[in-house]
Amino acid sequence: MNIKDLVTSKNQALFDRVNAVYKVVLKPGSGTWGSVVINETANISYTATSYPEESFTHELLHIDTQINGYRRIRTGVSLQKTTQNALPNIVNCLDNEFQHHKMYKAFEDMKYAPDRFYHDSDTETLNYLKKVLENKGMDLMRILPQYFTVIAPGGAMTEDERAEIKKNFHEYNNGIHKVQLQKIDAIIEAWKNDNSYDAEPYIKQTCNLMDNIKTWITYENLSGINDENFPSTGFFTDKKFTIDDVTKVHGKKTA
Repeated sequence: MNIKDLVTSKNQALFDRVNAVYKVVLKPGSGTWGSVVINETANISYTATSYPEESFTHELLHIDTQINGYRRIRTGVSLQKTTQNALPNIVNCLDNEFQHHKMYKAFEDMKYAPDRFYHDSDTETLNYLKKVLENKGMDLMRILPQYFTVIAPGGAMTEDERAEIKKNFHEYNNGIHKVQLQKIDAIIEAWKNDNSYDAEPYIKQTCNLMDNIKTWITYENLSGINDENFPSTGFFTDKKFTIDDVTKVHGKKTA
């Protein structure tokens, strides 16, 4: 697969804008498409797909969103052990989905079909979400990443299907999470309408809905925390704490 075959009149301006900041490099990957900026290079990994141009454009939009000021969140640490266990999945979800909500309009404006915003396997999303709801007793930290899939922009679901599955999530376990999920809707709506690309306050609000108040999230890929990177490379969701506090809870300086 070559970049020249993926750049058309639809995405030419986007490609030129990104490539002017980072050298765009295309290389084979696994699973779904992905992208990561390393130094001065925007590395886009590709896999088999029925619509490579749209997938390439999706990844360019991720990078363009970051050029515009969005800072990727990478990992974190929490003094709450239940939160710590769920944190890798939560951070990955929030990082990806907050970008999607910011960049989807540009995808639409380029006249690409909504059902080609994600990988081909998105056609299975609705059935997957129905199976998720068969699980009993999910707390908000378990259900929230799934709910972000429900409210994700674009995709293969019809509006009626999305409205129905959203209603089912709100009614899950007698509506135990309904208020928090409605607040997520409001947070995302505010984020979409914010001209800024600073997601930090919205991510804080989202985390605090899950009672992740003793949590620190970093913008860097860290294998551990120390006096040089903690807490300067990230932010506390609410209450501040020290490295000594982390050691007392986890027995090591984790991240």
